[in-house]
Amino acid sequence: SLRTVYKLTADERVYQGFSLAFDASVEEIWAAFSLGGTLVVPSGDIARSAFDAADFINSRNITCFSTVPTFLSMIPDDLPPLKLLVLGADVCPPELVQRWAAPSRRLLNTYGPTEATVVATAAECARDKPVTIGKPLPGYSAYVLDDKMQQVASGECGELYLGGDSIARGYLNRPNLTAERFVANPYDQD
Repeated sequence: SLRTVYKLTADERVYQGFSLAFDASVEEIWAAFSLGGTLVVPSGDIARSAFDAADFINSRNITCFSTVPTFLSMIPDDLPPLKLLVLGADVCPPELVQRWAAPSRRLLNTYGPTEATVVATAAECARDKPVTIGKPLPGYSAYVLDDKMQQVASGECGELYLGGDSIARGYLNRPNLTAERFVANPYDQD
């Protein structure tokens, strides 16, 4: 997905501001290392300050920045070097898309619980379209199902189910919770 959806290359300079205790740090680290890019790591004080992070991003010519919408909303000025801005872990307000989407910068809204090994879906955001969580990334499937495990029509309410080879296989040493939450895919074509 880093090549096909994120469209990253070996020329990227990726900001690594998430704590290693947060699964999104994996996205930052592999976005750089798996493609031969550069991982640029600020000090903890800089990573916790929207003002300092913005200065750091601009001065270090960071091209890829993954963050949460709340942190991005506190950044006061534009970030001209950014080619890709990835948002996740919280709802992306349309106001952020209005402010940050630009012809020179792609903005992705992502979604993925921890069980999905960081990100399972992504949507390219634009000022003229609604913000969604998008479509499944390669290696994932996504269904919105009712309480009888039947797919609902587009726009109808239901619960999101994720599947595919990239989903965790269960919870470590939690067989009952695994059996409850990791259900067989009734739509598996294999």
